[in-house]
Amino acid sequence: MDKEQFQRDIQKADNDSLRIGAANRIVQLLDKQRYSNNENSVKRWIWELCQNAKDVSNDTGKVKISIDFDKTNNNVIFRHNGRPFTMANVMSLINQSSSKDKYDGNERKSGKFGTGFITTHLLSEVVNVSGIIEVEKAKFSKFQITLDRTGHDKNEIVSAMEKAVDQLQACQPLTEDDIKAREYNTIFEYRLDNGGVEVAQQGIDNLRVSAPFVLSMLKDIEEIALEATKEKYKYSQPVSCGLDGSLIHEIIYESDIETKKIYVLNLTEENTTVSIALERREHETYILPFAGQQSKLFCDFPLIGTEDFPFPILIFASDFNPTEPRDGIYLTCKSKADDKVEQNRSIIEMACGLYEKILQYAAKKKWEGIYNITRIGSYGKKEWIDEEWIEEIVENCKNIILHVPIIRTSVDSMMELQDYFDEEQIYIISDSKAEMCEKIWDLLYNIMPEKIPCKKDINNWYHSLWNDCNRYTFKSLTKQINDFGNAMQLQREIKNKDWCSWLSMYFNLIEDNRNLQTYVATEQINIIPNQNGVFCHVEELHFDKEILDEYKDILKLLGNDCRGWLLDLKFKNRDWFRFEECDDEQILKLIENNLDDADKQQKSDILLQMVWLCDSRHDNVGVQRQICHYANSILKVDNQMIEVQVVSDRILQEAMKYTITCVADQISEYGCIQDFAQYMEISQDEAVRFLAEFIEFIVKQGYDNLINKLTKPILPNQNGNFMIKDNIFLDNEIDEVLKELVVSAGYDIKADLLIRDIYFDLPENRWKNDIDLSPQIIQYVNSNRSSKEEDVRNNFKKLLIWMRDHEEKAKEIFPDLYKNKHYLYDDEQILDDIKHADTLKHLMRKFNVFSPERLEELIAKGQTQQVEKCDERIELTQDVLLQLGIDSEEALNTALNNVEFASKYIRTSKHDTDTYEYVRTILERSKKNILSYLNGREEYDITGMRPIANTIFVIKKDGKEIFLLARPSDGGEVRIFYETEKDLLDYSMDWELWVEDGKNEPQKITFGKIIKLTGLNRIPLKD
Repeated sequence: MDKEQFQRDIQKADNDSLRIGAANRIVQLLDKQRYSNNENSVKRWIWELCQNAKDVSNDTGKVKISIDFDKTNNNVIFRHNGRPFTMANVMSLINQSSSKDKYDGNERKSGKFGTGFITTHLLSEVVNVSGIIEVEKAKFSKFQITLDRTGHDKNEIVSAMEKAVDQLQACQPLTEDDIKAREYNTIFEYRLDNGGVEVAQQGIDNLRVSAPFVLSMLKDIEEIALEATKEKYKYSQPVSCGLDGSLIHEIIYESDIETKKIYVLNLTEENTTVSIALERREHETYILPFAGQQSKLFCDFPLIGTEDFPFPILIFASDFNPTEPRDGIYLTCKSKADDKVEQNRSIIEMACGLYEKILQYAAKKKWEGIYNITRIGSYGKKEWIDEEWIEEIVENCKNIILHVPIIRTSVDSMMELQDYFDEEQIYIISDSKAEMCEKIWDLLYNIMPEKIPCKKDINNWYHSLWNDCNRYTFKSLTKQINDFGNAMQLQREIKNKDWCSWLSMYFNLIEDNRNLQTYVATEQINIIPNQNGVFCHVEELHFDKEILDEYKDILKLLGNDCRGWLLDLKFKNRDWFRFEECDDEQILKLIENNLDDADKQQKSDILLQMVWLCDSRHDNVGVQRQICHYANSILKVDNQMIEVQVVSDRILQEAMKYTITCVADQISEYGCIQDFAQYMEISQDEAVRFLAEFIEFIVKQGYDNLINKLTKPILPNQNGNFMIKDNIFLDNEIDEVLKELVVSAGYDIKADLLIRDIYFDLPENRWKNDIDLSPQIIQYVNSNRSSKEEDVRNNFKKLLIWMRDHEEKAKEIFPDLYKNKHYLYDDEQILDDIKHADTLKHLMRKFNVFSPERLEELIAKGQTQQVEKCDERIELTQDVLLQLGIDSEEALNTALNNVEFASKYIRTSKHDTDTYEYVRTILERSKKNILSYLNGREEYDITGMRPIANTIFVIKKDGKEIFLLARPSDGGEVRIFYETEKDLLDYSMDWELWVEDGKNEPQKITFGKIIKLTGLNRIPLKD
């Protein structure tokens, strides 16, 4: 046996076996890829190529990547300037196997032409690969091979693999000069069909999304260029950051349209990094939102399929254990602990802590766009996710978001969504329509600006936070208004705005949305103000069609507060609440219906209000105005007539009658002309004229019952007292002298006679004439003919004079007495009259006066001048009353009746009760202080003290009773007036006068001190 041949056969068989195994694996991978509906794979190809380029960085430690997607020629050319291929690299491409051992102890690589490379065949199943291969150490050749994966069985694949090996064997050696380092020597070219074009586009789009983050994390890749669109992503420089463990990376993006800087903030702890993108906008740092295609998990490169992973920001970890085909990481643990799963979970949990640090830092710096890193989206069911465990991560993230001050409020403060007690303190305005959110914000800004985000952020927060996070909807606002309950409480809550205009803004929201109208109506929400300011629902109210306020007040007195069911006057009917109208006539009907059931006081109040409401077109408006005039004058009110459009005839007539009755009853209360005039503050003559007009009016208008009310008389007799019609007579020009005489005779005729200024019809038997007085006068004369009393003689004299002046009348009514006039004469009186007449004549001659009237005038004038000259009486002020010890009106009147007192003191006006209360208080103080002082002295004993008068007491001194006169000295003077006090000073028992002023100790006023203080030096000993 040829041993060498045998070894060659073994080697060939082994090679054939390996190739067939590789072909079978390729067929399986291709079949899986061809018949799978995994949408993630179509985006993965670009990252597989980038990953392979990253693993072969050149001598600079970096690699540049160029991607040319030529839609015109339907091809994709991927280039990079990394190191040359090794033989193992190329064979791995041909055999579709990884050229690295992940457990070889070297730095972990992302992968090299492993199973992931198969996804690039989604672009095209035929790939032309060209580049430089290191055939031996420091010896290089140029090669070009075609990877044809169009076959569907192993034989076709084996044939294509052998062809590629043959092409490799045809490589051309290169000299050192031929090799241009750092040039794009490695090229993968894909010819595209229609499906391949779509795959290429999706991969390019996905690269645009994640390129800045990849460049910030992988120092191996210097730049990525998209040749067809002239776009380039290039790492620029790191920028320091104040957050421990973090670094901001500046990425330059260039295109034909713009060049801009994208900043990526990476915060790292151990093997875990979290990342967000930033941008500078007008001196502000703005957190960029993540694109919809953005993968959330990166194992060096994005794991396509983790776009909906429920984490707010990106997580990088080279130590992630990804699934195959790299669309997630293993997080499930079915039976026992698994190292890969535990490692993945540990990274995610660490990322939670890093996320909190980034959030706190962003809040501290007040960065804009924080809402872009708070989104925790919903995720689909995935084989590699343990839902129970991932929900714990989600809740952890939510808790972080809720308790970090990330919300910039409308008052520019940074606030947490929830407080320490997990109570909501910031409200996220929520509505699918941005315009509605803004309108709700406008309303809330006037109520609680510190509890809502600033206006420019409201829609972003609404879309970024989860559904049940502090949501504040139109319904929330509506409930809040309902809970306020009334306009007053609403106004307390509103800042810098009137509650009416605020509520109108709210109503405008409802106006534009039929669903909201339905909600408000069906839920019977109380949000519409009635005229009491209380919020009601739409079915409770009516529209006020200019109803008079007075009518509303009157109806309220009857227990029906119509303001409670009338729309507030500041609001009009709207399309969504068009209330039934209510006017004055309807309110008057309600008043009429309820008036009969009102109690006496209610009815009185209502009628006295209704009488002031007038319709100038009404027939009785003149009478009504006059009644109101009398009401103002007599009832002492100051009301004005109010012009209205509608009145109730029935109520008006009743109101007029009741009001004029109240006026008449008020007049009657004063009982007489004198008191009535004093009440009206007019003269008695004016009072009589007023009553005459009033009585004429009420009789004329049919209210004549008022002059005959037994308990409320208003007709003044000639004494001025009020009488009723049935008890009074008309004065048919009775002579006044005869009235005086008959009164003296004992018959008060004036009490029966109506005052002459007032007239109304009475039958003739209710008239009084001169002759009706004669019997009483004749009887008086006959009974007193022999009387010497002065009054009687004076009356006789008056009668004589009257009979002389009215001879014919006297003959008619006093025929016998006229014949016997001597009955009226008196001898002594005749002599006195003669004497007085002589005296009068003498005075008239002396003063050259020619009539008694002129003499009387001169005497009166002289008396007036004398009073004006000599009236030096002391005015009775409060202090003088105190000095006198007078503590009541009764005591003062008694004093003024004393001629001596009245000659010394004068009262200019009546004192009020406060004056006398003051005097009593000071008198009581002086008594208390003096007795207290004496009680402290050994010689005095006040235990058996007996009061004699207000200021006089009996006490004991040295065991002997004495009188004590205790007076205040506040005015620096004491006046002795009371007789009891004077008698005390003249009494044989010892007495002492003590005074005190409320400031100093009481002092005893001795007789010697009296002499010194008054200057008394002469004491008459006879009266």
